[in-house]
Amino acid sequence: MRWMVVLASLALALLNEAAAADPLERGLAVSDPLVMRHLESHGFRIDCLIPHVSSPDECTHGSTSDAIGNPFLHPPLKQVAGTIKERILEAQADSLEARGVANDYGFPVNFFDDPRATLALVGVVNRLDRSFRPPRIKSAKREDFCGEVRFIYRFGYVEARSGAQYASRLPLTLNVVMRAKTRENLLSCAQIAQSWDRFGSVQPLSFVADADTAATVATSLVAGPLAQISRANFDRIELNMQIMRIPAAEKKDFGTHAEYLLMVFNFDSDTKQFVETKLENQIDRYLGVCRTTDKLCRALILQNPRFKQRLAKLKQFLFSDRGLYDLDQGTLIIPSQYLSFSGVSVAPGGESRFRNGPINPFLGSTSQCAGKARSSFICPDELDQALAALDKIAGRAGLIKSPRGLIARLNDMSCTGCHQTRAIAGFHFTGADTAGNMRANEILVPGSAHFFSDLPRRRAIMAEIGKGTSLHAIDFSRGFAARPQMRFRGDLADTALFDGWGAPCDTLAGTANADASFAPWSCAKGLVCRPFMKSPINPERGLCVSASGVEIGDILEEGSVTWAEGQIARDVYRRDFPPYSRNGAQADPYDSTPMSTKLSPYLRKRLGDLNIANAATYLGAQQQFWAQDKSGGFPGGMVRVKCCRSLPGSATCGKVAATGFNDCLDDLRQPLPVCFNKYVTYAGLRACDSAHPCREDYICVRGALERGESVRTLRAITLNDAKGQQAPDSCGAPDASWYGKIAQGTCIPPYFVLQFRADKHNRLPRASEDYLR
Repeated sequence: MRWMVVLASLALALLNEAAAADPLERGLAVSDPLVMRHLESHGFRIDCLIPHVSSPDECTHGSTSDAIGNPFLHPPLKQVAGTIKERILEAQADSLEARGVANDYGFPVNFFDDPRATLALVGVVNRLDRSFRPPRIKSAKREDFCGEVRFIYRFGYVEARSGAQYASRLPLTLNVVMRAKTRENLLSCAQIAQSWDRFGSVQPLSFVADADTAATVATSLVAGPLAQISRANFDRIELNMQIMRIPAAEKKDFGTHAEYLLMVFNFDSDTKQFVETKLENQIDRYLGVCRTTDKLCRALILQNPRFKQRLAKLKQFLFSDRGLYDLDQGTLIIPSQYLSFSGVSVAPGGESRFRNGPINPFLGSTSQCAGKARSSFICPDELDQALAALDKIAGRAGLIKSPRGLIARLNDMSCTGCHQTRAIAGFHFTGADTAGNMRANEILVPGSAHFFSDLPRRRAIMAEIGKGTSLHAIDFSRGFAARPQMRFRGDLADTALFDGWGAPCDTLAGTANADASFAPWSCAKGLVCRPFMKSPINPERGLCVSASGVEIGDILEEGSVTWAEGQIARDVYRRDFPPYSRNGAQADPYDSTPMSTKLSPYLRKRLGDLNIANAATYLGAQQQFWAQDKSGGFPGGMVRVKCCRSLPGSATCGKVAATGFNDCLDDLRQPLPVCFNKYVTYAGLRACDSAHPCREDYICVRGALERGESVRTLRAITLNDAKGQQAPDSCGAPDASWYGKIAQGTCIPPYFVLQFRADKHNRLPRASEDYLR
């Protein structure tokens, strides 16, 4: 009982503390769930920001997104929903990965027609740093708009099961982009920046715990920087959604497969409809020469004279002195004639996946560039010539120092390239969830590692604008999407965002053989760079993990991605360590490799060599699916422990799905909280918060308990089997080793979280169906 006394004391001490918000957000982003609720009821519902949906009177009545119903059922978003459905079907049909796979894994498009589905506000983000971009309105100046403010909405639904209603969300965000001010507004950009700074000085450093405090925070926001925002500021909407999620049982080599659709819509004031527009810097594989339905044109694209002409002009633009300078700064804007109307990215694997880099299909090998075919490619000698020209340009950021750096920059400035870099399941801003009864489905950290690591740069720009510095004189340069610029290292010193655990790194950093563009990408003291999903353009890419390789959350696999020539969707992952072997020969990753090749023997040897305490409780969750034990895929594998006892400082206690969880989700007779309580188990998992993010392709969900939860709740934590009985290998009640980290979340694969997977969602049942009675 001694541990219970300790926990009781800690619970009393921490009773009134709320979940922490990151200081980096102050004046730059607002993600507090209760504040979002208040903003929605005071004029910032999605229908109140986009044109021609709700009247001003309707937006002052105080109703929330729940009350107004599904905005996709009302013009002009109804027409947007129809276009999205078409693009989903096209993308799924076009995906080589989806062939032969049941349609059960696709996004449930019938939710667009669900009257009780919602688009709920989850974040407001200040993007004054976007002031570098030329206005899209003729005769306008950058000072007319002062950048952007983004209102981010998540698609959700209410489900009736077993006589009760439960809410969850779907993997879809709609970003309503507003100009920070209108041309008619007489305020200067400096005054706009100062209003955000003033709000940031009073913005709470923790999520508020009651509606009155939320109202106070929201009022200061509305009276401050949002006072300049109305429907007149509307610019566009941006869609990001997961359109399919194929489980590890079907996609064994990567452990899973997901695809994401990206689209942008402008509003046509004449027709009063939304129209698709080109994605920023998303180079079209066919450069606008072939229509989507013209398969013959696409098949013969490398021989098409118009394609060669357009590629030549694109190269002329990119490799001009102006183009190279802007590319190095990270402020390049590629002309729309070369861009695509939509983009599809894939996960896991981020930058290493061929499809995520729009410049990849244009890269020619030495042999391809040896003859007449070179006119269809960007050739190695052209990259060398561009670098030589770049070296002569004064005042540049100095980021690009090699062909690999040039290629990486061209890719990560695109929508799909940035989309999958240091992201959370394909999202950079998810919003946070309030605590409820489905802890394993609740997001703790509202943004990705990329989002938080970029905030110091945005703050520096806002400070300069606030001083009245001319926009033409401000340094808008940025680092690679995977790594902030060195000049912001000090701002991130107390975090793991720069070179801490889980950060991207280069395995040759600090050596004479390192690529010049990535030579500084080293890891902090006590960490080592281990290879992780290397690829032809990222041959030395790794992740910073513990030097021992056996800390909870560390990767268990070192692998590489190979690209099938001419097939943009057929990447293949090969595990390099531990090696596949069968009768002394290398086995195919798709093969049903026997259980003897599981990772646990390697993990246990490492644990034994290092004399790790409680080694018997450590588990190795592998990447591949194994039918024998019905295991799912964990990208890169993950070290965890089965007990919430004697946890090290980097871990805390969390919930993970157990056997029967997916079956429970499919059983409409089971209330959702039953699935999230009965078919989960507790485990020692990597602890996380906004300053200490999870690895790429993992998500930070709420931990096992919240601050202030009762000792009775703590007493109930035991490892149970599916029948609710204590399992034979249960560790019993947890100890107090993790309770000091109770405000932190736990890192788990995002597709174990219901709201971040396209499958396993059910339509709102009809009231007449038996299981509602």
